[in-house]
Amino acid sequence: MNKIRTLCAAVVAACFMTVAAHAASDPSGTWKWTQQGRQGGQGMEMTLKLELKDGKLTGTLSMPAGPAGGPGGAPGGAPGEAPGGAPGGGGAPGGQGGAPGGGAPMPDATILNGTFKDGAISFTVEREFNGTKMVTKYEGKLDGDTIKGSTERAGRDGQVQKRDWEAKRSK
Repeated sequence: MNKIRTLCAAVVAACFMTVAAHAASDPSGTWKWTQQGRQGGQGMEMTLKLELKDGKLTGTLSMPAGPAGGPGGAPGGAPGEAPGGAPGGGGAPGGQGGAPGGGAPMPDATILNGTFKDGAISFTVEREFNGTKMVTKYEGKLDGDTIKGSTERAGRDGQVQKRDWEAKRSK
Protein backbone atom coordinates (compact mmCIF):
# COMPACT_ATOMS: atom_id res chain seq x y z
CA MET A 1 0.00 0.00 0.00
CA ASN A 2 2.86 2.34 0.80
CA LYS A 3 4.44 1.65 -2.59
CA ILE A 4 1.20 2.59 -4.37
CA ARG A 5 1.00 5.90 -2.47
CA THR A 6 4.59 6.69 -3.28
CA LEU A 7 4.07 5.81 -6.92
CA CYS A 8 0.91 7.96 -7.14
CA ALA A 9 2.68 10.90 -5.48
CA ALA A 10 5.56 10.59 -7.95
CA VAL A 11 3.17 10.53 -10.94
CA VAL A 12 1.29 13.60 -9.67
CA ALA A 13 4.56 15.47 -9.06
CA ALA A 14 5.79 14.60 -12.55
CA CYS A 15 2.54 15.89 -14.09
CA PHE A 16 2.84 19.22 -12.25
CA MET A 17 6.46 19.59 -13.32
CA THR A 18 5.56 18.87 -16.96
CA VAL A 19 2.76 21.46 -16.92
CA ALA A 20 5.02 24.07 -15.29
CA ALA A 21 7.82 23.39 -17.79
CA HIS A 22 5.39 23.74 -20.71
CA ALA A 23 4.04 27.06 -19.40
CA ALA A 24 7.58 28.39 -19.04
CA SER A 25 8.43 27.36 -22.60
CA ASP A 26 5.34 28.88 -24.25
CA PRO A 27 5.44 32.60 -25.08
CA SER A 28 1.66 32.79 -25.58
CA GLY A 29 0.06 35.56 -23.57
CA THR A 30 0.20 39.29 -22.98
CA TRP A 31 3.57 40.93 -22.35
CA LYS A 32 4.25 44.52 -21.23
CA TRP A 33 7.28 46.75 -20.96
CA THR A 34 8.14 50.43 -20.95
CA GLN A 35 10.08 51.61 -24.00
CA GLN A 36 12.25 54.51 -22.90
CA GLY A 37 11.93 57.74 -24.84
CA ARG A 38 14.80 59.15 -26.81
CA GLN A 39 17.23 61.44 -25.04
CA GLY A 40 15.78 60.42 -21.67
CA GLY A 41 12.23 61.40 -22.65
CA GLN A 42 9.09 59.94 -21.16
CA GLY A 43 8.71 56.19 -21.72
CA MET A 44 5.70 54.47 -23.26
CA GLU A 45 4.08 51.22 -22.17
CA MET A 46 4.19 48.65 -24.95
CA THR A 47 1.82 45.68 -25.06
CA LEU A 48 2.69 42.56 -27.00
CA LYS A 49 0.12 39.80 -27.45
CA LEU A 50 1.62 36.51 -28.62
CA GLU A 51 0.13 33.17 -29.60
CA LEU A 52 2.11 30.04 -30.35
CA LYS A 53 -0.01 27.60 -32.30
CA ASP A 54 1.20 24.63 -34.34
CA GLY A 55 4.77 25.93 -34.09
CA LYS A 56 3.89 29.36 -35.54
CA LEU A 57 4.28 32.56 -33.52
CA THR A 58 1.69 35.26 -34.25
CA GLY A 59 0.45 38.35 -32.44
CA THR A 60 0.17 42.12 -32.26
CA LEU A 61 2.15 44.98 -30.77
CA SER A 62 0.34 48.04 -29.49
CA MET A 63 1.36 51.29 -27.92
CA PRO A 64 -0.69 54.12 -26.48
CA ALA A 65 -1.19 57.47 -28.14
CA GLY A 66 1.34 60.13 -27.24
CA PRO A 67 0.28 63.58 -26.05
CA ALA A 68 0.09 66.37 -28.64
CA GLY A 69 3.62 67.42 -29.44
CA GLY A 70 4.53 65.04 -26.65
CA PRO A 71 7.33 62.67 -26.01
CA GLY A 72 8.87 61.09 -28.95
CA GLY A 73 9.14 63.04 -32.12
CA ALA A 74 9.39 61.63 -35.55
CA PRO A 75 12.48 59.88 -36.82
CA GLY A 76 15.48 62.13 -36.55
CA GLY A 77 13.68 64.84 -34.58
CA ALA A 78 14.02 65.66 -30.94
CA PRO A 79 11.16 64.86 -28.56
CA GLY A 80 8.02 66.67 -29.65
CA GLU A 81 9.46 67.55 -33.06
CA ALA A 82 8.59 66.53 -36.58
CA PRO A 83 11.34 65.48 -39.00
CA GLY A 84 14.00 68.13 -39.37
CA GLY A 85 13.30 69.62 -35.95
CA ALA A 86 9.99 71.39 -36.64
CA PRO A 87 7.83 71.72 -33.52
CA GLY A 88 4.76 69.62 -32.89
CA GLY A 89 5.43 66.21 -34.40
CA GLY A 90 4.23 62.90 -33.21
CA GLY A 91 6.28 59.80 -32.72
CA ALA A 92 8.24 57.32 -34.64
CA PRO A 93 6.92 53.85 -35.33
CA GLY A 94 8.28 50.69 -33.79
CA GLY A 95 8.35 51.94 -30.22
CA GLN A 96 10.51 54.99 -30.76
CA GLY A 97 8.46 57.82 -29.27
CA GLY A 98 4.89 59.05 -29.26
CA ALA A 99 2.15 58.30 -31.76
CA PRO A 100 1.99 60.06 -35.11
CA GLY A 101 0.03 63.27 -35.16
CA GLY A 102 0.67 63.93 -31.48
CA GLY A 103 -2.10 62.19 -29.57
CA ALA A 104 -3.59 60.14 -32.40
CA PRO A 105 -3.70 56.46 -31.46
CA MET A 106 -1.26 54.11 -33.18
CA PRO A 107 -3.05 51.12 -34.69
CA ASP A 108 -1.97 47.72 -33.45
CA ALA A 109 0.81 46.27 -35.60
CA THR A 110 0.68 42.62 -36.60
CA ILE A 111 3.95 40.85 -35.94
CA LEU A 112 5.57 39.32 -39.02
CA ASN A 113 8.04 36.46 -39.46
CA GLY A 114 7.45 35.27 -35.89
CA THR A 115 9.54 32.37 -34.69
CA PHE A 116 10.00 30.60 -31.37
CA LYS A 117 12.52 27.84 -30.88
CA ASP A 118 14.42 26.67 -27.80
CA GLY A 119 13.29 29.75 -25.86
CA ALA A 120 14.42 32.22 -28.54
CA ILE A 121 11.80 34.66 -29.88
CA SER A 122 12.13 36.64 -33.09
CA PHE A 123 9.69 38.78 -35.08
CA THR A 124 9.44 42.00 -37.03
CA VAL A 125 6.97 44.88 -36.91
CA GLU A 126 6.30 47.20 -39.84
CA ARG A 127 4.75 50.64 -39.39
CA GLU A 128 4.30 53.51 -41.79
CA PHE A 129 4.87 57.13 -40.83
CA ASN A 130 4.34 59.96 -43.32
CA GLY A 131 4.77 57.54 -46.21
CA THR A 132 7.97 56.03 -44.82
CA LYS A 133 7.95 52.35 -43.88
CA MET A 134 9.79 51.58 -40.66
CA VAL A 135 10.75 47.97 -39.89
CA THR A 136 11.81 46.99 -36.38
CA LYS A 137 13.26 43.56 -35.67
CA TYR A 138 12.70 42.14 -32.19
CA GLU A 139 14.75 39.31 -30.73
CA GLY A 140 14.62 37.92 -27.24
CA LYS A 141 15.00 34.98 -24.92
CA LEU A 142 12.09 33.63 -22.88
CA ASP A 143 12.89 32.88 -19.24
CA GLY A 144 9.72 31.99 -17.34
CA ASP A 145 7.57 35.13 -17.24
CA THR A 146 10.25 37.42 -18.73
CA ILE A 147 11.46 38.06 -22.26
CA LYS A 148 14.79 39.89 -22.51
CA GLY A 149 16.13 40.99 -25.84
CA SER A 150 16.97 43.76 -28.25
CA THR A 151 15.46 45.62 -31.19
CA GLU A 152 17.07 46.85 -34.38
CA ARG A 153 15.88 49.33 -36.96
CA ALA A 154 17.44 51.61 -39.52
CA GLY A 155 17.90 55.19 -38.40
CA ARG A 156 17.44 58.27 -40.53
CA ASP A 157 21.15 58.35 -41.31
CA GLY A 158 21.19 54.67 -42.32
CA GLN A 159 22.89 53.59 -39.11
CA VAL A 160 21.31 50.65 -37.27
CA GLN A 161 19.69 51.73 -34.02
CA LYS A 162 19.63 49.14 -31.24
CA ARG A 163 17.65 49.12 -28.02
CA ASP A 164 17.19 46.61 -25.25
CA TRP A 165 13.75 45.50 -24.13
CA GLU A 166 12.54 43.42 -21.19
CA ALA A 167 8.91 42.37 -21.11
CA LYS A 168 6.99 40.81 -18.22
CA ARG A 169 4.04 38.48 -18.74
CA SER A 170 0.77 40.04 -17.56
CA LYS A 171 -1.17 37.81 -15.25
